[in-house]
Amino acid sequence: MLKSSIVNLSENKEFNEAIGEINRINADRLRYCYIYTFGCQMNVHDSEMLAGILGECGYHPCTKAENADIILVNTCCIRDHAEQRTLGLLGTLKELKIKNPSLI
Repeated sequence: MLKSSIVNLSENKEFNEAIGEINRINADRLRYCYIYTFGCQMNVHDSEMLAGILGECGYHPCTKAENADIILVNTCCIRDHAEQRTLGLLGTLKELKIKNPSLI
């Protein structure tokens, strides 16, 4: 029988402590996130879960990566097309990081 990989982070003490610390440090301003998703519907689902976690950490989704404080790239390692698109994106992300050194 397969074990569920879904984790209820709201019950995880370390996660809640980390969120509290992140929110305390960044309480003076809004923070934004952007998620690139390449691959199948499972990747889309995973990105939605990641967006929820980032939301719990106080990050709001934005429509342009250049406006984000944190950028996540969620891709499929099985499909070559998704992997190639991700590799192509790295140059763009490098330029964003040069313009904004505090970008995560």
